[in-house]
Amino acid sequence: MNETQMLLDAVAAIPDLHHAALATIVKVTGSAYRGPGARLLILPDGRTVGAVSAGCLERDLVERTQRAIAARSPAIATYDTSDLGDNVWGLGIGCGGSIDVLIEPLLPESDAARLFPYLRERLAQKDTGVVALVFRASGLAVTVGARLMLAPGKSAETEIANAALAAWLRSEAEQTRAVGRSAVRTYETPNGSAEALLEVIAPPLPLVIFGAGDDAIPLAQFAETLGWDVTVVDSRPALAQSSRFPGARLIVGQPDQVWDRVSLTESTAAVVMTHNYPHDLAIVGTLLAAPALYVGILGTRKRTAAMLRELNADTSRVHTPIGLDIGSETPAEIALSIAAEIQAVCAGRRAGFLKERQGPIHDRE
Repeated sequence: MNETQMLLDAVAAIPDLHHAALATIVKVTGSAYRGPGARLLILPDGRTVGAVSAGCLERDLVERTQRAIAARSPAIATYDTSDLGDNVWGLGIGCGGSIDVLIEPLLPESDAARLFPYLRERLAQKDTGVVALVFRASGLAVTVGARLMLAPGKSAETEIANAALAAWLRSEAEQTRAVGRSAVRTYETPNGSAEALLEVIAPPLPLVIFGAGDDAIPLAQFAETLGWDVTVVDSRPALAQSSRFPGARLIVGQPDQVWDRVSLTESTAAVVMTHNYPHDLAIVGTLLAAPALYVGILGTRKRTAAMLRELNADTSRVHTPIGLDIGSETPAEIALSIAAEIQAVCAGRRAGFLKERQGPIHDRE
């Protein structure tokens, strides 16, 4: 399930938010397990939903949360993990970076509480927004935790009274949405300054699987685990069943009958695995005329080459043989290689071993 959806489901189940809190990574310097925007929901009974680390920081954050709730005020927790030998907090993390985490009690009047309806709307609309979160301020009349929330086709939502700061955040949010990458920005004036996280709120990756055979099941399962938005298309009603693909949207119909029900955008990943040559031919022809980000075809080189020749298609857009070269043999292994390739393409990476990567593992400023 998508991590944001998990948080929303957990918040909806809390009868009283007064004793819950939200912890958000707002800034990372150096290396860290999670990046800015990662969230941890701390429930009234101390249980948590989400993650801001590999389990290293959560216990300490739960303890800090109780103090923030008692004070009814947000607080910043800074974890310096750059010293491999440092055993501060009894953690001894040694990740090589500094992490700032904003802890916010979920008071009804807080911007933290207003965030959840906004996230719910982004998931429902399947569009991309930006949240500008002020996490430090000096000399300016603005509350730490104040947010400006930008949604497509709407005026930015904010309760920030400082008009100049609000205008600057709106401009930065629009630029961030155009770039599609979260960032930390500093607003400076002669009277004071503010630091803000500009977080891109993107919908789950839409994956369309053409083919509901047994080998499509593990691919749909991997995609569901990754939180992707899965659609399965097949002409065979007996195979396109919710019992086989729980959580996926199912479309049944011949290749020429389904396109009014299939959404293809510039962020869509499509995998063709019907194992029916005429069907694959018709589907691939339509996909290559659409703006899909990823088009993969399962099949032998000879079969796919014949198909692409018949279509007179641009082969540079097609991923075939599909998947990463990880020695896959079983349907589950093949599904793993396909899901990994889709993730790499969508992240703009060339895959490969991380130990051979030059530069940071995470793309951060």
